[in-house]
Amino acid sequence: MKKENLYFVLKKENLYISKMASDAKETAERYGLGIELAQFCTAWNMDLKFKYIDPLVKETVKNVDRIILHAPFNELSPVAIDPLVLEVTEKRIRQAAELCVRYGAKKMVFHSGYTSHMYYKIWYEPQAVKFFKRVMPTLPGDFTVVLENVFEDEPDLLMNVIKEVDSERLKLCVDVGHVNASLGFAHRIKTNRIGEDISSGCKDVYEWIERSAPYISHYHIHNNHGERDTHNILADGTVDMKRLFSLIDTLTPDATCTLELSDAGESVKLLMTEGFLQAS
Repeated sequence: MKKENLYFVLKKENLYISKMASDAKETAERYGLGIELAQFCTAWNMDLKFKYIDPLVKETVKNVDRIILHAPFNELSPVAIDPLVLEVTEKRIRQAAELCVRYGAKKMVFHSGYTSHMYYKIWYEPQAVKFFKRVMPTLPGDFTVVLENVFEDEPDLLMNVIKEVDSERLKLCVDVGHVNASLGFAHRIKTNRIGEDISSGCKDVYEWIERSAPYISHYHIHNNHGERDTHNILADGTVDMKRLFSLIDTLTPDATCTLELSDAGESVKLLMTEGFLQAS
C-alpha cells in the first residue's frame, strides 16, 4: 500500500516503556527504547523503601540511555485547599526533581490533581498557576515537567495553566487513555455536580490533541473502551492507534511517547509489524 498520512515511522528515540510493564527493561533493551520510571508514583518509595528501590532503579536504567521519571501522585494536589496537603505536594515535587537529577531523567511526569468532585475549575486554574509559578523557577536541573491530565473533561483547563505560567520547563503530558475514559464519562453524564454542561467541551482524543498541540511535550499511550481507565494494549480499545500516531507525527513530531501498559512487548511488536516503528 502506498504510504500516506496514516503510514509513518515513529522515531525510536521518542518512544519509552513505562516501568509499570513487567517486561519494561527487557523490551526497552531489545528495541533500543527509553524507560519511564514508575517506581516513585507511590511516595513511600522515596522515603521508607528508598534504600531498597534505588539499586533496583539503577539496575533498570543501566543499559538505557533515555529516562523519564513519573512523580508521586497519591493524595497530592497543587491546588489543595488544606495548606498541609499543599506543603506535602510541594515537598514531593521537589523530591522527584532531585531524583530526576540523580538518574538523569529529561522529563518529570506530574499529575494535575484535578478532580471535579473536589475542585471547581474557577478555583483550580488560578491556584495551579500560583503553585507552578512559585515552584518551577526553584527546581534543580534542566528537565521538563509535563503536567498530566487524569479526570479532566476538556483540554483547556491544563492548557490555560501552561499558558499562564509561561515556563519553557512546564508543558503538557496528554494521557490518551485518560482522555478516552474521561470523555466517555462526560458524554454519558452530560453535567457535573453543579449542573455545568461537560458533554460538549471536547469530542474525542483527536480533537484534544489538535487543540493542545503547541503545548504538548509528552504522551502516555494505552487504550480502553471509553468506560474505565484499563490501560489495555494498543489494539484493545476504541482509540484508533493509526489515526492517533499519525496525528502525533503531524502535530507534535518532537514529542515523546510512553507506552503505559502492564506488558509492553506485544504492543511494540505490533508497531514494528505495522511498520510504525523504526526497525533498527
